[in-house]
Amino acid sequence: MQGIVAGLGGNAAMQRITILVRGLALSEVELKHTLPVISKEALLGLLQGIAIAIVVGVGVTFWQQSAALGWIVALAMIGNLVVAGLAGAGVPFLLKLLRIDPALASSVIVTTFTDCCGFAFALGLGTLLIAYLPA
Repeated sequence: MQGIVAGLGGNAAMQRITILVRGLALSEVELKHTLPVISKEALLGLLQGIAIAIVVGVGVTFWQQSAALGWIVALAMIGNLVVAGLAGAGVPFLLKLLRIDPALASSVIVTTFTDCCGFAFALGLGTLLIAYLPA
């Protein structure tokens, strides 16, 4: 389950990176736009996370016959997609600020970050709610 959470977060972040790096390269987005862009991407991550969490959470609940597991996956999905929005927008801006080409390094950094957060959310929530999981 945690692989799905981590993988989807990485995919969402890569879409954000692609659009943002293009905007930075074409000077459509500048460093002065950092806060509004990151805020917007975090909100979009939250909304996307909620929509996907509903579908995946319900699916896991019925598939595994466990509402607790459905909630764990749903909440982990929301958390990781918010992180994907923050990292997918924040890392390219940070690299640009450091005078490092965002196209070269953004994907490696963000994928590692979203994978780690996805596993941490899924396994951390699972640990917290282990008493409610079926044996």
